[in-house]
Amino acid sequence: MTAKSAGERSPKGLRERRRRDVQDRLLHTGLELFLTQGYEATTVNGIARRAEVSERTFFRHLASKEDVILEPLRAMHVVFRQELARRPVNEPPLMSLRRTVSSALRSAPRRERHLALRALRVMGRDETARWVGVRLALEQHGRVAEAIRSQRGLPVDDPRPGLLTGAFGSATLQAASRWSRDPHGTARSLERVGESHYALLNTALGSDWSTPLSTDGPPDAEHQRKPRPAS
Repeated sequence: MTAKSAGERSPKGLRERRRRDVQDRLLHTGLELFLTQGYEATTVNGIARRAEVSERTFFRHLASKEDVILEPLRAMHVVFRQELARRPVNEPPLMSLRRTVSSALRSAPRRERHLALRALRVMGRDETARWVGVRLALEQHGRVAEAIRSQRGLPVDDPRPGLLTGAFGSATLQAASRWSRDPHGTARSLERVGESHYALLNTALGSDWSTPLSTDGPPDAEHQRKPRPAS
């Protein structure tokens, strides 16, 4: 018997496993109800009843209905910051963020990745749920900006990490919204849609907007379409 399996069979390990099982059931149930009947129409009592637990049990695992969305996304943000800390210091900051998204989606444990994708799908389809996600983005903004600033030894009052993180977060929300329209979207397709949006950040922030652009191409495709010849 391995140390891990012995730990899982201990009273403390069994309690933790049961706690995780109940929380997973609540998260899966809540996200499914958000998708089928809408965020506002879903109640804590409705989630608890569908998950076959009491409302009191719900609140032992989650602080509010919002946490059905926030809990999976916060777990992914932890993976994101861990991956960001591994990026080379001499790498351009925007490239670091782009590559961190890809590595986080690929390295996250299957449970966390699956729940986060479901939460993003809810945000993309439901406006009220989207604002829950926006509040989380604002909550995480300072942490990511500070990680970029401290990793590169920038002064505390340097505004660039905050500006970059804000623009990158906005692009991420836009990409997630587009990705959510595909009912069969996967982590890899989210990665591709995200890259197509991140590749346009320089253009969006400082270039001429007179030429139509595409946000549906593969990550390394040329995103700027050639203008049509004058007739």
